[in-house]
Amino acid sequence: MPSITGTDLADRIRDALPHIRILVISGYANSIGLPPDVARLTKPFKQSDLASSLARL
Repeated sequence: MPSITGTDLADRIRDALPHIRILVISGYANSIGLPPDVARLTKPFKQSDLASSLARL
């Protein structure tokens, strides 16, 4: 995304639609600026990890 980061997008979505659940998937171990209550999944991951993360949401 050329004009916004994923963290910024997650913040905007949470502000506009607080009932929406967000799962951030990133190749970075630390998602700087991301609130600790936002679900995250670090690449690479197994299909079972994705399924578990989605089930928790």
